[in-house]
Amino acid sequence: MAEYKTNDSDYPVPSVKEQERMVEAILFAVQEPISLDELELRMPKGIDLKKLLLSLQKNMKKWVLTWFELVLSGLSELQKI
Repeated sequence: MAEYKTNDSDYPVPSVKEQERMVEAILFAVQEPISLDELELRMPKGIDLKKLLLSLQKNMKKWVLTWFELVLSGLSELQKI
């Protein structure tokens, strides 16, 4: 895996929403599985990565269910035509 800078910067901790966007971007961009340690190195200091990942998991379950509901309602509307 390529070398990346560690999270040793003095930047302020971003908002939780921004942290979620950062984690999502990293997870969708990596070409191979990434460990928690590697993910933590790519994030700013001062965040609770495990808590953030659990929150994202919960939100993604909601998004997937909503997506399926939309798809199924669209299919049922198509069947009426």
